[in-house]
Formats: sequence, structure tokens, C-alpha cells
Amino acid sequence: YESMGQNWERAVYIKGRPIAGDIAAGAAFLAELTPYIWRRYYDFAAIEDVHSMKRQIHAVRGHGALATRGHNLKLGRGGIREIEFFVQTQQLIAGGRNHDLRGHRTVDMLQALAEAQWVSQDTAHGLTQAYYFLRRLEHRLQMRLDEQTQTLPTDEGSLTRFARFAGYDGLADFERALHETLSYVTGEYALLFESSESLADIDGNLVFTGGEDDPETLETLSRMGFARPQLVSAQIRGWHSGRLRATRSSRAREGLTRLQPLLLRALARAADPDDSFLRFDNFLQALPAGVQLFAMFQSNPDLLDLLVDVVSVAPRLSAWLGRNPQFVDMVMSGYEADERRLADTLTVAGDAEGGFDKVMDKARVFIHEQHFRLGVQLLADPASAPLAGARFTDLAEQCLDALHPAAIADIERQYGRIDNAQMLVLGLGKLGSREMALQSDLDIIIICDCDDFAAQSDGARSIAADVWFARAARRLLSGLTAPTAEGLLYDVDMRLRPSGNAGPMVTKLASFVEYQNSDAWTWEHMALTRARCLAGPAELADRVQAHIVDIITRPRNVQKLCADVVEMREKIIDHQKPAGPFDIRRGAGGLVDIEFICQTLQLAHGARHPSLAAPMPLADLLALLQDVGLLDDAAFAGLSAAAETYGSLRQIAGLAIEDHEAEPGVARSQLLLKTLNEPDMARLRDRLTQHRQDVEGVFRRVLADLAADAAD
Repeated sequence: YESMGQNWERAVYIKGRPIAGDIAAGAAFLAELTPYIWRRYYDFAAIEDVHSMKRQIHAVRGHGALATRGHNLKLGRGGIREIEFFVQTQQLIAGGRNHDLRGHRTVDMLQALAEAQWVSQDTAHGLTQAYYFLRRLEHRLQMRLDEQTQTLPTDEGSLTRFARFAGYDGLADFERALHETLSYVTGEYALLFESSESLADIDGNLVFTGGEDDPETLETLSRMGFARPQLVSAQIRGWHSGRLRATRSSRAREGLTRLQPLLLRALARAADPDDSFLRFDNFLQALPAGVQLFAMFQSNPDLLDLLVDVVSVAPRLSAWLGRNPQFVDMVMSGYEADERRLADTLTVAGDAEGGFDKVMDKARVFIHEQHFRLGVQLLADPASAPLAGARFTDLAEQCLDALHPAAIADIERQYGRIDNAQMLVLGLGKLGSREMALQSDLDIIIICDCDDFAAQSDGARSIAADVWFARAARRLLSGLTAPTAEGLLYDVDMRLRPSGNAGPMVTKLASFVEYQNSDAWTWEHMALTRARCLAGPAELADRVQAHIVDIITRPRNVQKLCADVVEMREKIIDHQKPAGPFDIRRGAGGLVDIEFICQTLQLAHGARHPSLAAPMPLADLLALLQDVGLLDDAAFAGLSAAAETYGSLRQIAGLAIEDHEAEPGVARSQLLLKTLNEPDMARLRDRLTQHRQDVEGVFRRVLADLAADAAD
């Protein structure tokens, strides 16, 4: 079954259950077949195969037409088998991800499909009534001569007697009721299985065979809205030449041929059809295979619209999709973030078979899926951008929570344990403030502590505690950054650890505290305002957080603080120019300026307001600074408005915009305008310019007031 099993055999096993003999052995056999029957991803390739089997039944049995006399109630058009195929095909598609769709009973599964929103309640009710109607007729037909048959009589007399036996006054009433039921079933079945037959309804030629452009095809493409029809035609003819990996098989090219009219219509609806087409061409070139994806789009045209949106607007999501076409099916169940958590998909320390490598791969699969889901949700609902930071951060924390104990367990398996050895991850930057975006890296410091760093581990390959912690930290970092068959996970920035990138990967708690108390620069204390203890033991986290709070809330030389901040800001502005108009982080009045204002106030007034030592999102921090009287209403309003705009722009830029882009293109410009509720790009640029002016004004005023107060 795993090597040669067909889709019709998968459909058969949907109803399989042990009924006699060794029930346990039967159950074990079905359990072995579960991955074969129920595939993890939505399996749209099964649709055409099952429908093909139904057409073969019609051809062999001769039941291609709707009829009453001699009609097979089970195998004929509109019959029982058509209802069963309607249900089973959708079970095959979705049952791998939704266990509620794995039931044996047709009627129960119709209701389950309705509850899962695969079919409407009206369809489920109508097909249920049709199923009961046809089954009742089948039972009476078999009672009539006590024989196993589903075929109605052919002669009028016998059919009339059966009609009366079935409860009808005469043959005409019976034939009318039967024909209505068969027609209804056939119609519902056609909506599901026969959409491919209505794809070529564009007004005009779409011919892409041969070595030259078809003139009528060029005219059709122009009418559809493509400004460069010759380019479009040439590229599509290239697809059919088999030069792409995705179109090398004849089956893939046949699928693409059926899909072309639908695809071109979807691309023509984009804001910039030619740009969208070129981006789709890039996506197609990156695909390892095309058969399953083409079948999926042909069976569900809405998914094609989604793909065009992704390819046209979000190049980073498009690149992921090119490597993982199965990501498309995740969106079928809705754009909302998946309620699953990474911890539910793996057993962290006890994965004896795959060990740490298995945890790494599972983490990558999970995080990539969830990043793609969140990215698509942002495309579908740009207004949700302010919520995305917490969601992306939650995924990063889940990843750290999974890999940290797995790394420790892996080191313990190799070298044994060290008494009271503790190691944690300190998150800083956007990870610490819970404001990550799709492209964010992880700003972290790894801190360790134990009773005796000269102690040896208790394993067969004993090593000193210093080496043990260094290898544990390196294992954790490799889990985050190493490229595997499942791709990359996160980039990691550890420049904020003592001695920067030149220092050891893991920092002893005593060394960390001594460095922060004696040698740290002002900017390093500013970074600690967003420091948050993440993966690791709670006892060590409490001690680290207490030291951080002590550093932030100690009395300071405010004049020196202000001078350091101004000097640092000037260096950044001189050496890190904005790459383009949408690089809102750098430059005067950018996001860094807002962060500097807040961090300076936190360090200057932390001794009087200990609540300022808690890491929090920028919007919450601004509100707290206003509450404690450190920002007046005008400054708060200006900074909050700018921070909200910059935050939303960061999230969308993570999907669609490069910092250096001066003109993002029609489709992505429309996404920006929709996100920030502006009528045109000129207004958006004016808004960003005004925010920069407001923020720069507040920066100068706050720093000047702080320095003046300190001088007094």
C-alpha cells in the first residue's frame, strides 16, 4: 500500500474496521495503514483520481445518463456511490489534519464536513435526505425478489408495481421524485468534481504551443490587461517546453494546461498583472515539482487567488512557498494562528531515536508553518499588524523552550550531568520587548551558573564544567542557526554579551554581573531595559532578573547619560543612513530615536520609578512614561502615533518591502496604504516625514530637559 496503493484503495479503507476474528490484530493493521490513508497535508491530487474512477464505472456499467427504468441506484448517475464519493474524497483531502473527518458513516461525515465548513449545511442536509431516499428504494428493491440488486426494472409493468411498493400512487409520481433526487445529487457532485471542465471560458484564444506566438492569444492577453503579452506568451511556452523542474513530467504539463485560463484570470485581477506574472514565473522556477500543486489549484480556485496575492505582494512568503508548496493547504482552514504549540509536537528530552537533530527538524517544520500562516494572515488582514509582534515572539519563545532542554539533555547523554548546573537564555531587543517581525533575528545572551566550575561531569566521557556549559551553549545555538534539510530557523545576534562577538558563547552569572557593574557602556545598560529571561530554570531567572533590575534602577549621573546617548545617536545617524523611505528604523526621528528616548528616561528615573525596569512593548512603555509624569501629553501623542505607524510598517516590510525600495510597486504599495489607512503614497510619505520631525523634536527636548535638570 505504501509503495503502490491507489486513491480508490485509500477510499475503501475509510470504512474499514475489524468485525471478526482477532480484533486486536485487525486494529493494529489499520493503525499501520493510517499514514497511507490519512495524509498529513490536504491531498487535492486525490480528487481527479477518484472522479476518474467514477467516470470509469459509468463507462463500464453504461450508466452515464440520468434515467429511471433500468437505472442503478448505487452506481448510476446521481446514485448512492456518487454521494459516498462526494464525502470520501473530501475525507481523503482533509482527514489527515482533522481527525473528526475520519468516520465510517456517510451521513455522519456529511454533518462533520458541514461543521468543518467544507460543505454548507444546506448541502449536507440535501445529500443526507437523498442518501436516505435512495437507500430506502434500494432496500425495497432487494425485498421485492429477495435478491442482491440495485437496478430498477426496465419494463413498465414491473416498474409500476415497484413504484406502488415504494409508496407512490403511480409510476409518474415515482419517476418525478427519483429524477429530482438524482439530478440534485449529480449537481452537487458536479460542483465538487467537475470544475475543471469549465476552466476554458475566456473570450479568446489561449494557445501556447509551437515556437511562435499565436496572434489571437496575444490579443486575448492584451484584453485581459497584460501590457507585455509577448513576454507572457514566451514565458508560458517556456513552461511547456519542460525546462522547469515543475513542468518536466507530462502529467505536470497537462495539469498546467488545464490550469492556464484560471491562472491568467487570477493574475489579470492583480494590481499589476505583468509584475505579478513575472513574480509567479520566479515562483514556478523555484518549485521542485508541480503536479500536486497544479491539481490543488484546479480543484480549489480560491487557493490560486491566494497564491497570486502571496507571489505579487510578499516575496519572502513566496520563496518559502516555492520550497514548501504544501504550505498552501494550511490556509484552507482559515487565517487564524494555529492553536497547536511546538511542545505538543515533540518529546523534548526523550527522543531516543532522533535525538537533538530530530528536535531541530521538528522545530523548523513547526516554526516555518506558523510563520507562513501568520504572514498570510497579515496579508489578508493588514489591520492585525499591531498584534503580530506578540505572535512572532511567542513562536520564538516556543522554539527556545523546546531547544534549550533538548540541548542540555543531549550534552548530558554524551558527558553526564554536573550538580546544580543551570543555563538560561536572556532575550533582548525585539525578542525581549515582544515586538518581533517575520525577519527578526534573536538578540540573546546565554548565562550559566553552578556551584563549582572546576567540577567534572559524571559521564563516561567526563569534562569540566566550563567545557560542559560551552558545548551546551554551542549545541543550543546550532539548534537555532544550523541549516538542515528543513531549512534555517533564526539568525542569532549575540553582540550584546560581555566582550561582544569575541567573547565566549556562554557567560557566567558572576562575570555578567561584574561586567555590567564595572565595564558596561551606557548603550549596554540601555539594551538591558528590554532584557527578559526566557528558557531556563526559574531560580536562575529570578537571580538574573534581580541583577538587571538593580542595574536599571540605580542612581546615575544623568548629565553623562545624556551626553553618551547624544554621542551614540550622532554616530548612528552618521554611519547608518536610511536605506530608503521605508527604512523607518534608522535616521533622525526614526524608531531608534523613540527607543533611545524611552531607554534614557528609564535609566535616568529608574531609581524613583522601579516599574520602569520591566521589559515591555514600546506602546506600553510610552503609556507608562506618561503615567509617571515623564512624558507630557504632546510628547506622548507624537511618539505614540509614530511608534504605531513604524510598528505596523515593520510588520508589513517584513513580508513585502525591502528597506532600500523607493517605489515598492503597485500591489505592495496598495498593501502599505491599506495597512496605514492612507489614500495614496504621497500622503503616506508626508505622514512618515511628519513623524520623523515630531520624534526628532521630542528627542531634543527630552534630552535637553534631562541635562538641564541634572545641572540644577
